[in-house]
Amino acid sequence: QLGRLADLAEERGHRLHIYNSAPVVDVARVAGGYTVTALKEGELLSFSARSVVLATGHVWPEDDPEHGYYGSPWPSVKLHAIPATDIGILGSSLSGIDAALSIACAHGRFEEGGSRYVPGPEAEGLHITLMSRKGLLPEADFWCDLPYLPLEYATPERIEALQQRPEGYDTEDLFDLLREEITANDPEYAAAIDLPSLTLEHFADAYFAPRMGKDQFALAAANLEEVERNVNKRTTVPWRYAILRMHETLAPLLPGMSGHERQRFKTYLAPVFIDNYAAVPPQTIRRLLALARTGSLSVVSVEDDCEVLPPTGKEPTRLREEGGERRFDYFVDSRGQSTLPASALPFPTLLEQLQADPEAPLPVSPSFGLSGPDDTWRGLYCAGLPFVMHLFPFAQGITVSHEFGEVLAKGVDSDRRAHDELTDQAVA
Repeated sequence: QLGRLADLAEERGHRLHIYNSAPVVDVARVAGGYTVTALKEGELLSFSARSVVLATGHVWPEDDPEHGYYGSPWPSVKLHAIPATDIGILGSSLSGIDAALSIACAHGRFEEGGSRYVPGPEAEGLHITLMSRKGLLPEADFWCDLPYLPLEYATPERIEALQQRPEGYDTEDLFDLLREEITANDPEYAAAIDLPSLTLEHFADAYFAPRMGKDQFALAAANLEEVERNVNKRTTVPWRYAILRMHETLAPLLPGMSGHERQRFKTYLAPVFIDNYAAVPPQTIRRLLALARTGSLSVVSVEDDCEVLPPTGKEPTRLREEGGERRFDYFVDSRGQSTLPASALPFPTLLEQLQADPEAPLPVSPSFGLSGPDDTWRGLYCAGLPFVMHLFPFAQGITVSHEFGEVLAKGVDSDRRAHDELTDQAVA
């Protein structure tokens, strides 16, 4: 695909150069644009550019496989080397489940559509513990109409009205829209959790309450049965569908909110949206239940301020809580990507020139522009996920990459046009 895109670019008159295995070690602002410095086979290469797009992707801690510590679960093939022993996985959502199933498949096989796990001859000591703050398993994917049916209250007109409001908007306004939508779509569910009287701060507690402190595998089995029944009857659970549609509707409002309000959204509303759209395929639930029946899988909750202590050589990985420590022969951190501060930008000269607060997020605009200490900066963009997650907390997958690319392409094209205009004026 990359080859075809490169050919297409050449056909359209672009000059394209691709450097493999050439990590960029620095970026600097200079007169007329930017200089990019890369390292290729021990030699420093320097490039000049009017526009630079930093699309650095995920940033993960280093693995220490010799001592049984993995800073991320990707690529999953690396986990196949983990022996059948006591394994801790921090994170019980999609990434954690993928890691657990990858390890399980290395030591056995699933049969009967995933409903039965057959351990291999070396799998006797296998035990995987999934850990998260709430100690919950995600629910199974539910049946719903695609493309999405229109929302009744969070209409494009109301979203636009919020964006045009002179005094701005906050997380309470977004919660009001969500509450109206759920109540209109599923008044029975709204009454069951007493939604009309819930405050923003207590909504997530009410949403998760029916699953908290319960046997997660019993809940998963009941949810799986419900989902399969609804799929067969093509029945949609209205409140689930309302929340699913709302997260994409509200996402464009987040970049226009203050940092304080985005943090409130992340604390009180994002957990509900993420739990809803991060549902997993029914077959995945069947496999988790099969693992649990063999005694090879458990799910536990950990404290909010738990501390992961990587192995020291003498000590295995430990997870420290107020009540004590959990020890694991092997440990996989599967919490997913988190927002990184400006200080994590791996380009020292650019970081110094930006004069950004090292502990705060990078000064990125909703159109990915990076700005320095004055208003003359132009042509510098950052779309590296860890540095823009504070603006786009739901960013994931190929569709979002495509949307980011469209915005970036328009910005770079605008830079080109502005440069051409200045050149024309200078000639005139």
